[in-house]
Amino acid sequence: MSKWLSKHILSHDVMIIAWVNENLKKDENKALELNDLPPKQTLTQEENFEFIYSCPCKIDHRLSFKEHESITNEGKVMRCKKCQELLFFIRSQEKTYKG
Repeated sequence: MSKWLSKHILSHDVMIIAWVNENLKKDENKALELNDLPPKQTLTQEENFEFIYSCPCKIDHRLSFKEHESITNEGKVMRCKKCQELLFFIRSQEKTYKG
């Protein structure tokens, strides 16, 4: 009886491993499909936001996505026009349109 039980458990373990591997492959394929989306879709979503920066004189500076991206990715430095100090990131928020 114990030999039969061992074979039974082993066969189920093999089926479970096959099922897990199949689902992992499906998840990898889904992730690859999501990575293949054109970058413009994420860009248009980001363009709906404005990025709030501040400086020591406590003025809120509203920057566009492109300006924010150049600061974060390219290391661009932006300064306040009034106090000439570096701007630092506070938050991002959805753009509000006055109509």
